[in-house]
Amino acid sequence: MAKYQDTFDSTEVVELRIHGVSNTPPASMLDIDPEQLQQVAGDEDTLIFRAEPEVSHKRRVRAYSWGNLTQGRNLALKNLQRALWMLLLPFAFANVALWTRQRPPETSETASRTDGLSAFWLRLFALSLTITFTLAVVGVALDQVVWQWMNPASTGNAADVGWLAFLRDSGVHDTSRSLTLGGAAAAAVMLIVWAVARRSFQYEAETGLVSTPAEGTELWDLASPDSPHSPFESRWFWRGNVQVSHLSRTHLTAVLSVITLATALPLVLPGDFDASGADRALYSLVCIVAVLTLMGAVVCLFLPVATRREANAWGGHVSAALVGVAAANTVMTLFCLSVWRVDVTPEGGLPWYAETVLWLSVFQVVVLLGLWVWSPKVQHARAAWKGRGAAVLATTGWFLALLYGATLLYYTADFLNGAGNPAGQDQSIVLPSALQVAAACVAPVLVALVLVAGSALLRIGTYTKTRYAELMAQEPTPPRTHRARRAHDVAKAQGLHDFLERDAVSWLGAIVFGGFLLSLGAAGYAVLQADGAEGASLEPGGVIPGLTGIGGRLLLLLAIALAFVAAQVYSGGTLRRVIGIVWDVATFWPRACHPWAPPSYAERCVPQLATYVGNRDAASSPGFILAGHSQGSVLAVATLWQLPRANRDRCALLTFGTQLRAFYGRTFPAFFDQEQLERLAGALTPGAGADSGNSPPPRWRSLWRPTDPIGYPVLDRDGADDDASGPLAPVDHGPVKDPDSLSPPVNDYIDPRIWGHTDYWVEADYEAEAELLAAALRSPAGAP
Repeated sequence: MAKYQDTFDSTEVVELRIHGVSNTPPASMLDIDPEQLQQVAGDEDTLIFRAEPEVSHKRRVRAYSWGNLTQGRNLALKNLQRALWMLLLPFAFANVALWTRQRPPETSETASRTDGLSAFWLRLFALSLTITFTLAVVGVALDQVVWQWMNPASTGNAADVGWLAFLRDSGVHDTSRSLTLGGAAAAAVMLIVWAVARRSFQYEAETGLVSTPAEGTELWDLASPDSPHSPFESRWFWRGNVQVSHLSRTHLTAVLSVITLATALPLVLPGDFDASGADRALYSLVCIVAVLTLMGAVVCLFLPVATRREANAWGGHVSAALVGVAAANTVMTLFCLSVWRVDVTPEGGLPWYAETVLWLSVFQVVVLLGLWVWSPKVQHARAAWKGRGAAVLATTGWFLALLYGATLLYYTADFLNGAGNPAGQDQSIVLPSALQVAAACVAPVLVALVLVAGSALLRIGTYTKTRYAELMAQEPTPPRTHRARRAHDVAKAQGLHDFLERDAVSWLGAIVFGGFLLSLGAAGYAVLQADGAEGASLEPGGVIPGLTGIGGRLLLLLAIALAFVAAQVYSGGTLRRVIGIVWDVATFWPRACHPWAPPSYAERCVPQLATYVGNRDAASSPGFILAGHSQGSVLAVATLWQLPRANRDRCALLTFGTQLRAFYGRTFPAFFDQEQLERLAGALTPGAGADSGNSPPPRWRSLWRPTDPIGYPVLDRDGADDDASGPLAPVDHGPVKDPDSLSPPVNDYIDPRIWGHTDYWVEADYEAEAELLAAALRSPAGAP
């Protein structure tokens, strides 16, 4: 017998409510007391509730709760998991960049190959971010601790770190055994990062029990570009366990190869060490194998298994064999270093470490430059950043990776230097020149961000004044003081709504592009100022070292600010809604580019919802209303495209407080642009294939409020642009009046609440639209 069992007449319409980023409690979604909740389906992570006893409705109302996938059930575990996943945020941005690309022209046979090359380009960049993280850990363990701090020549200025004293006192310094400890520590840290991501791979194994309508449709990035379907219709879109496992093994191979090279190279390159010819030959062979496995990891990114296609499982065996060779090579290197002692005299920084950091950064700048310059012709008029979404998001991920790496390396060096300054005259633990230049860029970037933030506030103030004037024009003259103050509160909410819709996306792109231009100059300066063969450090004194010291202190403030944002994202309120959408957008998309990004909750939600809806007999059921709030509307749209046509024809869609057009349509045009949204509206229109002139309106209604900061109309107005004053498309119902009035109603003394983004389901407009859709589903013709 099933653990949970829902009971309702198969002839009744079911309204399934799906919450958004704020994880609205099921009781609030159903507008009942928590004691009345009864779970009728799901498990501990995703749950479906109803009221007990059932509230009298003309339709059955259910609440689908998926918040445990992103927030967790245990508070302490949730906070720990969130902190660990925040470390993966650069990977998340690199992963989302893949999905911002535009669909290539449908008439070009080479377009799919070009698009496939851009996917490989992004996956190569994602692999370089993993190497950046690895080099940061290697820099701490091998370069700063083992090679520099343990060096007897550094004891004069270096800090006396008691808990690391055993490394100097145990006799392992000046030998290859110290490299063993550093290499093992670096490998352990990166394996923890891999394990954090690996524990969530089961998300991609969640598949629905229903078959999709387009059985021949593959994932669009390497598929035939002439398909008229939505990319969400691909039967492989939410089945990424094979792809993610392959990409994860590829990244792990690169990590192990880099650690092996960093550990063994000091015993191969010319230097002051005591090694026999056999030792040199052994470690030379180790380095050759590491280089080959690293190259093999790059090749694996171009195999068909790197995409979500069925007939390519053999490629997974290639990556499995490759990671096995890389792991065996690393273990053998560490074992040999620990058993056969080779005396080494450290001098300066770890050989080739500073150069590797520098040229990896230059390579990443070149890749990003290619993304900024090599952009296809804009296919979608409203695409954000003129179709360069991949460049914007990939650059943002790179900035975050640099922030993490620079903060870790700078403050470890500062700690080990004791009284010395990593960027000053008395440094004993030196930093690579590329890192010093990166830290020097922090101060001007923060100044620019402060100026942009101030300009944004002024812009919001302008919108607020305009909205306030509109409200006051409706008031008697002179207006009452209380109503004027209340009108100002409403105007502020409306001003924020206008700014986020009209300016926020373009301003974000301008900020990122400005930062990238600064990074171009910084990379060129770092190359020109590399210190001889070692390239280890810039000369103390001067403007750049001075900015490096300032930037190094600011790095800690940035890290603290990022931690604060991470803590506040799930704490509720406006910050949760505005900033939380960035996190939930990032974790909506499958891990098809970077396998160590935070897991995609949609990999579970969409197959589960498709199964729940699709398992109901389409012949006898009036159908479902998928009611999605905010991010829940995105899940609802993806679910509808995954349904067989017979089931989708018995569904209706109710969205409210949604960003389908304003944000998703601009940033992910191949999935949510005007054409795709109109296609979905057509699929939900009864008799759409017949005489369109006599077709009823689509079974899709959307509500929005002018005070909702992230809720907008779904389809454009019948005019030319967002500011058009023409009637809204038939899908949209709004603006919903909020608040009801500027003063307390009769028999009350409290002003009506400004609802903004919350509690659409208590609105009379919501109930009216839901019942209209239910009536349409009950009607044989499907017309409202």
